[in-house]
Amino acid sequence: MIKRRRLLQVGALGAAALGAAWLLGPRPWQAAPTVPASWGLAGAAPSIVQWNPKARALIKAVAGVILGTTAGDRLEAAVEGVELAVAQLSPAAQREVGELLSLLTLAPTRGLATGVWSDWAEASVQDVTAFLERWRHSRIGLLQSGYHALHDLVLGAWYADPQSWPSIGYAGPPALGR
Repeated sequence: MIKRRRLLQVGALGAAALGAAWLLGPRPWQAAPTVPASWGLAGAAPSIVQWNPKARALIKAVAGVILGTTAGDRLEAAVEGVELAVAQLSPAAQREVGELLSLLTLAPTRGLATGVWSDWAEASVQDVTAFLERWRHSRIGLLQSGYHALHDLVLGAWYADPQSWPSIGYAGPPALGR
């Protein structure tokens, strides 16, 4: 059983790591491009953020493992979908996602928190899989929450993309007759 003093020490260390990642790390997003054409939302045109290359590489690596694909165009669509999904979140939730991405893209905190010491673009499938499994089954609720956030954002973006529907046998929403 964990002692209260140890819990406070780990909590303080985690808070310091998050703070350092947020202050020292690159901001996860840059500008607001248009909605991906494949989404068929040209009329709605919600604003979406575009993440910096390190954050995009992280989502691409995670999406590749979660979706079980290495197809570059499908992974790029998943990254764009996650960007769109995060842009629709509340400002507080966007900030939390930004903190998670900052933690995972700053080299020292990425290595300590995930065990992946190389950049995400060079990380092996085995390393990314091991990181996701460690976080998924961690006894630390914050790590489990981080895993579930990444998992749900990737799968939500994947299933929302009309181009992925044929691969799961979904013909799309029914057309309502008059």
